[in-house]
Amino acid sequence: MPIADATLVNTPDIEIWPGGLLHARSNRDARALSRARHVLRRKRDGQYLAAELPEGLLPLVPRLMHEPGIDVALDVLDTLHAHPRRRPHRYSELPLDRLHERLHSLGLDDGYGAGTGLPLVAEPERLALAGVDRYRRPLWLHGQAARAWEHMRQAALRDDVVLEAISGYRSHA
Repeated sequence: MPIADATLVNTPDIEIWPGGLLHARSNRDARALSRARHVLRRKRDGQYLAAELPEGLLPLVPRLMHEPGIDVALDVLDTLHAHPRRRPHRYSELPLDRLHERLHSLGLDDGYGAGTGLPLVAEPERLALAGVDRYRRPLWLHGQAARAWEHMRQAALRDDVVLEAISGYRSHA
């Protein structure tokens, strides 16, 4: 079944996945995920928080409204349905403050990027579905990277070379 809007929307604490891509961890989740238009997933541990069903939001955890970042995620979810033709397809970035917090929790200072030669990279606000990786997981990439990956993969196939992705986007969490 094709995914109508194959875009992952990122908030600082919660990812909003389009329905039809996630695998259930229990029978209750399986029933909810099979009908979900979107699924809210906690970034730090991958826990499914809620499924947006045609009849409304189904919490998949107790005390959903106490989840850090739930207000932001629900606001974003509301905008996904308001004026879908006018919804922005931009690829902006989330603030770097969460990455700084993560580095500090690991005992690393703000000079980590300069010291390693690896710049600190913000998480994208939206990611495009670029197929699946070698392990049949959804492959999320920046929109331009998703298009480039598909062009490169098609060009390689014309030369009888099969390219497989191993992994795509990973959150700072």
